[in-house]
Amino acid sequence: MKASRILSFPLLIAGFILLCNPNLNLFDILPDAIGYGLLMLAMRRSSEIFPHFDAAYRGFRTLFWVNLAKIPAIFVMLYITGIDLEERALITVFALGFAIIEWIFAFPAFRALFEGFAYLGESRGVMQALRTPSGKSVDHLSILTIIFLIIKGATSFLPETVYLSTFDHNGSLAIGAVNPAVFYPFFAAGGMLISLVMGLIWLVSVLSYLKALEKDGEMQALLLGSAELLKDELLASDEKRHRRLFLLFLSVGFVFAVDPLIGNRDLLPNAVAALAFFLAFVYAKGAFARHGKIFSLLYLALSVTENIFSARFFQNFEVTDVPFRDAALVQYVPVVALRLAESVFLVLTVCFLVKALKEFILAQTGKALRPEDLVLRNEVHTEFFKRVKRLTVFSVIYALLRPFVAAFMAVTTRHVITEAEANEFYSEGEIVYYPAFSWLWIVLLVVGAALAVYAIALVYDIRSEAEFEAPERTEE
Repeated sequence: MKASRILSFPLLIAGFILLCNPNLNLFDILPDAIGYGLLMLAMRRSSEIFPHFDAAYRGFRTLFWVNLAKIPAIFVMLYITGIDLEERALITVFALGFAIIEWIFAFPAFRALFEGFAYLGESRGVMQALRTPSGKSVDHLSILTIIFLIIKGATSFLPETVYLSTFDHNGSLAIGAVNPAVFYPFFAAGGMLISLVMGLIWLVSVLSYLKALEKDGEMQALLLGSAELLKDELLASDEKRHRRLFLLFLSVGFVFAVDPLIGNRDLLPNAVAALAFFLAFVYAKGAFARHGKIFSLLYLALSVTENIFSARFFQNFEVTDVPFRDAALVQYVPVVALRLAESVFLVLTVCFLVKALKEFILAQTGKALRPEDLVLRNEVHTEFFKRVKRLTVFSVIYALLRPFVAAFMAVTTRHVITEAEANEFYSEGEIVYYPAFSWLWIVLLVVGAALAVYAIALVYDIRSEAEFEAPERTEE
């Protein structure tokens, strides 16, 4: 077993690198959520073994979700304030709120991390963990980290306050006052520069400490010893995680395969579904996984190509132009053909997924039954196989509907504008054309939603059965 299974220094280093960049209100150049996620992955096992690392792990997990919440918060902020971001007060509130929340959880999390390293030096004999290569105490890194976090958080919202400082109680600019808001770019750039410089100073100090600790023989011996003691548990944990990831990506793939084609446009790119199916095959076992990867990659390539051709068509034309403009017809035929080919490879991908899922069912379900209860175990497998067969039929129907809907959405009906319908866009007597089968996207949406719900329900039941371990039997 590798020492990195207990504590991964490469992931720790990558996480710290992603955290050193400055923020501008809620906008983050290198998302901190990824950095905290890497820190979580790096110390997932060590948090179960060594003191203090468990508190650090919980703190980083909370910070991961807090920073992940910034993404929808940005869109909410843009929606409320408008694209021009004129309501600076709301931006300040958002930035200040997230900065305070991060301070609340980040201070104890990083302090616990360095206390964990200090514990390894004091109680486990890893003397390199007590001091940095420059000879300073590990507590120095904890203090330096807190200083950096304060500066990073403060520089994210303080520049925004220049929009608030010169307004009277009515919200108008005070007479004779100098408006510092015109200097906002300088304040923002200055704050980001200060945060960046402090971040680099902090990063250099932390990385030198982590690299020295990674090369330390006592540290490696401690981690290797822990890995050997937990070898069986780690292997079982890996297998369990692979099972869960297989089922997770399988569910995600069927969810993103739902495509109502409103206005004949893809709302959920099927390339995401193809990528999820490929990842499901990565964690699947059996002879079908390798072939499934090939077909899912071809499905991914066709999905990306179809999206490109579709975007090119809708940039120049509407679906109602197809029957009347040769140029539109020439560009629309490849779109329908690609959707047909995409549907074929979707069916092939699902067929290999079904085979992998059947192997999973045979290997992982019915384990809670006693070995002599073969009839009951076979009944469990048979019931799941019936549901898998229904899933396959659902998938084939949905896959065939997609190119069918794309083709029939181009069929139009002629309509003459009446006096009651006339408006600033259409005059009375004007002839317009509408899609004759515009309701077909509703049928596609219903079938796709039913497929996604059925797939999620099936995966949930399979996972519940697989997670129900067989009880230990005692000899009488």
